[in-house]
Amino acid sequence: MSHRTPPEGALVGWVGLDPEALIEAIESSCTVLLHASLYSNFASNAIGEALERQLASGALARLIVISTGEGPWRLAFEAMLRPTLTDQERAQLVRISDDWCADLQSRYLEKVMWVQTDQLPTLPVLICDDQIIVGHYAHSPVPAAEGLWLVLGGLADGQVEEWLSGTPLNDANSAWEQACYRHVVECRNALENARNGEVRFGAVS
Repeated sequence: MSHRTPPEGALVGWVGLDPEALIEAIESSCTVLLHASLYSNFASNAIGEALERQLASGALARLIVISTGEGPWRLAFEAMLRPTLTDQERAQLVRISDDWCADLQSRYLEKVMWVQTDQLPTLPVLICDDQIIVGHYAHSPVPAAEGLWLVLGGLADGQVEEWLSGTPLNDANSAWEQACYRHVVECRNALENARNGEVRFGAVS
């Protein structure tokens, strides 16, 4: 097998974000990290309900949520995420997203960390323990949730946590590990350029 071929069973593709598969991953995880910028959909869908259920039961020990911050790129970025909406409609989605994040954090203070990053997000990343789920942003009327998603696995237990904690790559890492590492570091860098989340009123003028 070529070193450029993923390990057997380590790469799966979804056409559109698969809610059932994501919920299954959430339900089997102790740590979940969401770096998806906007969470207005989670306020009223089955994925948000699954996160709530796992937090309430104690099965989910840690939830990290990274939202869009206040960089000079924010307005253009939000317009890319929802190009068919008006500025006012996008502002409402940001408010719904912020409210959902703030509510979860207030009720599960020991488990939920919500931050807003000032670093431009380059792609949506969802991490469930050592499984990495990656989507794509695009200048398109088709939103990221309906685009292509890659599910990356085949990593050693705890490897993602080590990378999030700052462990660098070394010469022993495989090409597959390097490819997966890129997406984890995207999240780590977002966290390093973040501040505590806050609900924004009239986030878009």
